[in-house]
Amino acid sequence: MKSLLIILFVFASFASNAQKIKQIIEDDYDLFCRNIYEVLKKDKSVKHGSYKSTYVNGSPRIKGWYTFNQKDSLWTYFNSVKPIMASRGKYKYDIKTGVWDYFDDKEGLRHRYNHSTGVLSFTTFEDTVKTRTISIDDSIFQDKVSRPPIFLLGDKEKLRIIRNNISYPQTAINQNIFGTVMISFYINKYGKAVRHKITQTIGGGCDEEALRVVKLIPNEWVPGIYKNALTEMMITVPITFQLN
Repeated sequence: MKSLLIILFVFASFASNAQKIKQIIEDDYDLFCRNIYEVLKKDKSVKHGSYKSTYVNGSPRIKGWYTFNQKDSLWTYFNSVKPIMASRGKYKYDIKTGVWDYFDDKEGLRHRYNHSTGVLSFTTFEDTVKTRTISIDDSIFQDKVSRPPIFLLGDKEKLRIIRNNISYPQTAINQNIFGTVMISFYINKYGKAVRHKITQTIGGGCDEEALRVVKLIPNEWVPGIYKNALTEMMITVPITFQLN
């Protein structure tokens, strides 16, 4: 009888300390989506509980879970065009952890990457470039690599991010300036983009705009490998401005 009373007391204490939550429904007109998530009743700025986002047509966008404003447990991201998975895996303390799967436009497995160990156990990526620009200490040189940096979300997603965020500078329009700006940066051994630089310019504000949008590409990179070691390598992104 005493054991039963102790158990009931512990359960009652836990229930009294449980966080009370409230559901929020929010329309994001910039991203054309609806977000449904839970927050703390006592502080509505703190997401705590389930999170769901859908596009205006009802197709799924994101599904996951927050613990005190930090992404936690299993999260699933969906393709921006089709109602199929784009990526899936777990967060811990707002950081991707363990094995994540990344899918192509037909929901076929594109990459399988362990964010905890840095092991890419599966990829469909094929490198067609013979040599890459490598940076080691103070030396920058060209050589063949075992694996270049790989963008986990895919090239189509990279282009979508650029296309959805870029603006044609009014100065360039007024001066009939068009052409391609080249932006280079390095992916370091931690998979982070660093040292962004404009390497080909056209002026009229296009160079600065190209640099701005390239910096919006998320750090979803697998670092490159050179001579069996994670090594800093250059990535170049062309941004074309064309007047219609």
